[in-house]
Amino acid sequence: MTKKTVTKENSMATPRVMKVVLNTGIGRIMNQTKNQKEVLQDVTRLFQSLGGQKPQVITSNKSIATFKLRKGMPIGLRITLRGKRAKDFIQRLVSLVLPRVRDFRGIALSSLSMNSLSLGFREHIVFPEVMNENAKVPFSLQATIVSTAKTKDASRTLFESLGIRFSVKDESTLGRKK
Repeated sequence: MTKKTVTKENSMATPRVMKVVLNTGIGRIMNQTKNQKEVLQDVTRLFQSLGGQKPQVITSNKSIATFKLRKGMPIGLRITLRGKRAKDFIQRLVSLVLPRVRDFRGIALSSLSMNSLSLGFREHIVFPEVMNENAKVPFSLQATIVSTAKTKDASRTLFESLGIRFSVKDESTLGRKK
């Protein structure tokens, strides 16, 4: 497989990674447990070890009785990584995390948008920073890598140069319209 090279007149026009955003929803976990403060502290500590910095706690804006949700209740955590931390996270993702995913055959092209790549993980234990003994409450998370690319092809080329592998079965339908 040959790599595409993107030639630009200006070297500053070359796409680059702007940030990596890590998200997790904890509303369901909070409703299932009695000791919500302890669970929030455990999930925050584990999420902090994944991102390398303290996460921002997202709270609900209004109460919804059918979801047992009250205004001000913590429902999610978010971390935005930039610069060196973003590069380190992508390196760990490519070299350690994705090979640990069960039956990994590449990332689907549907995860790729014009300037970002979104990955979802059902359990956080695929990350090597998390020890199984410390993981009392399993939670899922989403990682979004945002770039400065203007087209989907430029974005794909950038992510492939970072070492992210895309699914081979999607290659045949790349240029066709459904």
